[in-house]
Amino acid sequence: MGSVQVESSHCVDVSQQVNFYVSRGQMTLTGPDGGLVLADYAGFLTLLSAGAYAFEGNFYVTGGTGRYRDASGTGVLFGAGDLSTTWKLTADGRISY
Repeated sequence: MGSVQVESSHCVDVSQQVNFYVSRGQMTLTGPDGGLVLADYAGFLTLLSAGAYAFEGNFYVTGGTGRYRDASGTGVLFGAGDLSTTWKLTADGRISY
């Protein structure tokens, strides 16, 4: 797909205060042609330093629109950031459509 714009929502278990489990994540990837890929994700946030976290998890493609209507696939998500800012994550996997 190349470079995409992503919007997401998720639930975070904040009971541990240092490392957090991110569950029930849903993301929409918008490709350069405007087609959408829909995916679920889950993973862990690990404290790196005050306010800075690393994320590592998995994504599972559940469908899409247009040319990605029958999309499927899976892969890993990873990156780092501050909880108060926009994050840059890398997705590495395969999408079939």
